[in-house]
Amino acid sequence: NVEAYGLTGQLARVRASGVPVLALETDPDAAATRVIDEIAAAAREDAVQSVVLGCGGMVDIPRRAAGRTPVRIIDGVAAAARFAAMLA
Repeated sequence: NVEAYGLTGQLARVRASGVPVLALETDPDAAATRVIDEIAAAAREDAVQSVVLGCGGMVDIPRRAAGRTPVRIIDGVAAAARFAAMLA
């Protein structure tokens, strides 16, 4: 919960790409294109500098988006794993 963690002031808004989770496996090219399009819309409409992906199945999105958007893309699962390792 964004509010519970005190991050409300850091959030432009929550956006959904409309990509079903299974599509990330069954049609990865179309799914990645849709997610990257939504990231581009966030940059254009909300002037965001970073996007945190909300699904473990999106692990390939940062690589696919390289050079296609100026937005920093954060894989939430990788970030959480690195943070947990830091705390260990």
